[in-house]
Amino acid sequence: MVDAPRVVLANLYVGQLPEGQQAIAQLQIRCDDPAQIKQHPV
Repeated sequence: MVDAPRVVLANLYVGQLPEGQQAIAQLQIRCDDPAQIKQHPV
């Protein structure tokens, strides 16, 4: 899946906020290349 779009689903539970735009989260995404992950022997 090269250059395929990814979907992130996040549930946010926030209390009452005043009217207007509010920053409620900061998001950082890290994508690992599965082909580069080395499996450790058990």
